Amino acid sequence: EFIRIMLAVKRIMNVRVLKQLNLLSLCVVLGIAFSGCRMASNGDCIQGKRCFDQGNYNQALSSFQSSLRKNPRNADAYYNIGAVYHRMAYKPQGNQQMRVQAENYYRRSIQLNDQQKAAVLHTKGPLLVVAGAGSGKTRVIIEKIVHLVRDRGLPGARIAAITFTNNAAREMKERLGKRLGKEKAAEITVSTFHSLGWKILRTHHAALGYRPGISILDETDSQTVVRDLLPEGTAPESVRLARAQVSRWKNQALGSADIDSGAHSGGEQAIWSLYQRYEEHLRNLNAVDFDDLILQPLRALRQEDIRLKWQQEIRYLLVDEYQDTNETQYQMLRLLAGDEGRL
Repeated sequence: EFIRIMLAVKRIMNVRVLKQLNLLSLCVVLGIAFSGCRMASNGDCIQGKRCFDQGNYNQALSSFQSSLRKNPRNADAYYNIGAVYHRMAYKPQGNQQMRVQAENYYRRSIQLNDQQKAAVLHTKGPLLVVAGAGSGKTRVIIEKIVHLVRDRGLPGARIAAITFTNNAAREMKERLGKRLGKEKAAEITVSTFHSLGWKILRTHHAALGYRPGISILDETDSQTVVRDLLPEGTAPESVRLARAQVSRWKNQALGSADIDSGAHSGGEQAIWSLYQRYEEHLRNLNAVDFDDLILQPLRALRQEDIRLKWQQEIRYLLVDEYQDTNETQYQMLRLLAGDEGRL
């Protein structure tokens, strides 16, 4: 098709220099021209983003529109124009028409393939999406949430999206705000595994034997506790290895009472004894370490009344980078998703 068009162009062009070009040369010339348009379009997008960050929304809008004229298929330009209208809509001079414009441009920026659309529309039972980096997995999660809220009428407060980093959670919240509006997006739980676990732990601390005002120990504090429980003069490397083994057991959903499951060799038996004293010491401090933010909520969810409460609280659960879950996180997800597997 491309060659056919080029032949037609060559026939109708009446410029002497072009008549002297063969077909391949013409293709190269036009290819360079098309690439130049794309580069110019991307340059306008960069300029627009710079203006947007500086709060110069009119200039940003002009740059993004210029980018779109040079490359009408530039999805990034559509998205950024939507972002400008979204930001302007909530300024004092904003209006409903700007909100509509923002939504229209957002919709045009979303280019889902058939597999992505199928993943967005699937709402019965569990679904696993497997795809490479940069292929739009997070975008599928965003659009699935939008579908659940707008098309299925599911309240945002009944949806939880789980990520592995705080930065990823912030980005997802921002993108949901642009797609659903700040008020609706604020209803949706978007957090890391540990933030959700901390919320469950605070809510049900009494059922787990904790007092109000639980403290969270960072890794340095946790190693200090381990060092104090070991014989005086223990090498720092041995302290680090012992702490790492305790963390490994916790990530396998093994508590200090599960000795038959976790410790096998004599060395592991010794560390398991340390594990039991470590847990007891944290209890006395009314403290938890970072791994406990998953393990302790898991223990709470094994109680039927608590589990049913959270299954009603979270009607649909979406997890980004699911392949990175450890055993404790996986078990927590299974309990939250329930028999219907809304995961």
